[in-house]
Amino acid sequence: IRMETLDIFELIGLPIQEAYGVSENVVPIAMNQAENYKKGSVGKPLSVNKVVIGAGNEILVKGYGVLSAYLSVKNDAAVSDQGYLHTGDIGNLDEDGFLFIQGRQSEFLKLPNGKKVFPKIIESILEESVKVNQAFVTSDDRGGLVALVSFKTDTWEILEEDYLNELKRVCNARLKKYEYIDRIVSLPEQLSVENGELTSTQKYKRFFIKSKYHELINGVGVTS
Repeated sequence: IRMETLDIFELIGLPIQEAYGVSENVVPIAMNQAENYKKGSVGKPLSVNKVVIGAGNEILVKGYGVLSAYLSVKNDAAVSDQGYLHTGDIGNLDEDGFLFIQGRQSEFLKLPNGKKVFPKIIESILEESVKVNQAFVTSDDRGGLVALVSFKTDTWEILEEDYLNELKRVCNARLKKYEYIDRIVSLPEQLSVENGELTSTQKYKRFFIKSKYHELINGVGVTS
C-alpha cells in the first residue's frame, strides 16, 4: 500500500496494519499487530515461520505450513532441500525484525550494463509528488529508464518541461546512479482496468503497457 494511503488512514485514526502471506503457506508469513507495528512493513514473521533473505533479496520461508510439493505442476525449485519456500518476492528485514516487501523478482529490469533495477522503488518515489497519480517505470529500446506518469486530474494539459525536469531531479537525487531516470513522459490518460492496463487489483500489466506505449517510451511525446 502506498505510504500516502497509509498516512491518510492514520490521520483519521484508522491505521492500516499490513500482513503478508502466500498460497503455498497455509499460515500468514508475517503481520503487524496493534502493539507491535511499523508503518510500511508487513510486520514481523510469525513464530511458526522462519524467514530469511536469500540471493537477490528473495524472501524464503520455512515452517509447518509450507507445502511439500505442487500436486500437478513440477517445480523442483519452489522448495529447497532445507525446506525453504522460494516465494519469488523481494524484500528485507530491518534491524528490528520487521519485513518489508519490495515486489516480485519477475518485475526486475535488467539494464545493458548488467545492473538490475526494481521499478516499484522508483515508482513509489515519483508517486510521493502531490501532483502524480500513477508512475510506471520501464526501459526504452536503448536500455535507458523512462517513467510514464499520469497526474491527479481527470484531464490535464501536458505539464511544462521545467516541472518534469524538476520531478526527475528530485527522484534521481534519491537513487543510485545506475537507477537514474533518463526521461519522464506525461501519459495522455490514466492507466485503468477498462483500458486493459491494470488488473482488477490495480496492479500494472507491465508487458501490455510497455507494448501499448512503445512509441511514447522511445521518444514520441513530451519528455524531460
